[in-house]
Amino acid sequence: MLTRDDVAKVLAPIAAAYTNWHPTKDTYTAYHFILADVDVEALKVAVWRSLADDRAFAPSPGELRSLALDAIEQATGSAVPDAFQAWSSVTRAFIDVGATGTPSFDNLTAEAVRRIGGWRSLCASENQVADRARFLEAYQSLHGRAVEMLRLPVKVQQQYAALARRLSSPAIGGPDARPHLAPPSAE
Repeated sequence: MLTRDDVAKVLAPIAAAYTNWHPTKDTYTAYHFILADVDVEALKVAVWRSLADDRAFAPSPGELRSLALDAIEQATGSAVPDAFQAWSSVTRAFIDVGATGTPSFDNLTAEAVRRIGGWRSLCASENQVADRARFLEAYQSLHGRAVEMLRLPVKVQQQYAALARRLSSPAIGGPDARPHLAPPSAE
């Protein structure tokens, strides 16, 4: 985990390049909140990559985070599998595991399979074209949200988790309750 001072040191080339950017302690605190869990070397790549762009202003913390995560994905190939790769793992499991076994999928693939009826139902189906289309749709929906969550700082992910726990609390109406705004009083 990077400290605020680490972030300030890595951002020094930005302060030097953008003479109109005068970061304060609060500025570094905000950048630190967004960048603390980013690998320091990836953050350095992001800083230099941002300086290579033709831009009038210093990059925001979110822009640097995005550039750093792009650098990590490019260097490691660790992006979340796309829907077609996930469907490929499902079709391999048809052969390797069969209807009586229990396949081992990553969380997104397993959830997409569950959403379209489950493993046994999928294996029993006689319309693989429709199953594939339904799976791709379910997976793409999950994939977009998963990638978005992975790109968020850990602290923000924790805030989302806490909010989800609070909203699913029986005191608020349980997981099926939808928060809403009361209409203004007519008085």
